[in-house]
Amino acid sequence: MAADIEYGTLRMEEIPRVVQVINAAFTTNMAAIRRDEAEWRWRYLHHPGFQMGGCPVARMDGHAIGCVMVSEMEMVLDRPRKVGLIDDVSTLPAARGRGVARRMMNQAIDYMRSRGCEATALYADPHGVARDLYLDLGYRDLHRFPFFFKPWDMGVVLRDILPFAGALPWFLPWSLLHMPAPRGTGRVDPEEFQEAWGHHTRGLAGLPVPSPAYLRWKGRGNATHPIWVGVRHGGHLAAGARLCPIRVNLLGRHIVRSAWLNDIYGEPGLDPVAAALAHAPRVAHIMCVVSGRDTHRQWLLRRNGFLSVMGATFMVKPLVEGLDLEPLRDRVWHPLQESALGYP
Repeated sequence: MAADIEYGTLRMEEIPRVVQVINAAFTTNMAAIRRDEAEWRWRYLHHPGFQMGGCPVARMDGHAIGCVMVSEMEMVLDRPRKVGLIDDVSTLPAARGRGVARRMMNQAIDYMRSRGCEATALYADPHGVARDLYLDLGYRDLHRFPFFFKPWDMGVVLRDILPFAGALPWFLPWSLLHMPAPRGTGRVDPEEFQEAWGHHTRGLAGLPVPSPAYLRWKGRGNATHPIWVGVRHGGHLAAGARLCPIRVNLLGRHIVRSAWLNDIYGEPGLDPVAAALAHAPRVAHIMCVVSGRDTHRQWLLRRNGFLSVMGATFMVKPLVEGLDLEPLRDRVWHPLQESALGYP
């Protein structure tokens, strides 16, 4: 690509192109979430903190070749702070090596400062090349979030994965690890779930401060059609978890049906992971991300046959004086699913 690159902000009419850029940019990853335009519109355009006018776009010959998604959210750091979230930093493979991502990121950081954001945050592959760029821009690793993975429906695995990946004998015994769900579990109303989840997750670092608009967006009209599962005890939702069906692009060549398991909470002695698995859809595998300091949720996942296979680093760049994040490194953190996973 030898033509000049121009920089601006996202326009409504180029959303279909931007979705293509994001999908194409991550095909070089081992696995990446595959979105269609409807899912992108819900994930960003309908998000109450999304700022389309602040999203940088790089163009060549009038066509988008790169983009950065910017959202604003009140998040608990040392206290509730206005944070600018960076997602889907994307450049077409043929346009890389020309400083496009750096230019877009600087544009996004300037915009977030102008909006009064006190910090900016993002998730990155701890071993990826993009992390070096973020470190150079002033972001610092604050917390690690391991990913957990469990093959689920063997019919889907045999049909969708094994012919593509080759014979993987460890799939078979591993996938048979499944704990029975406790009695009294079932699908529940999203609003009831979110109220119980909020009560059980108070005090976690990185927790979004949920506005009514945010909760409506996360629950009703969710384009991933999540499955909300709860365990009732003593007349109330004592434990719960949520499953979001998605599609994953393996090595850029194969689309596999999958699901994210998230928003796990529960009183001692209850197993919300087993409850969620009892209602899991027919997918090849189920994935989850939890705080590296969260030994209880990690134990629940391992008990139900999940293994840790990779992870993400949560990176933060203060935009105001006096924001000391060092004391937060040893806290249990809430994984912000809309950034760490791509879907809330």
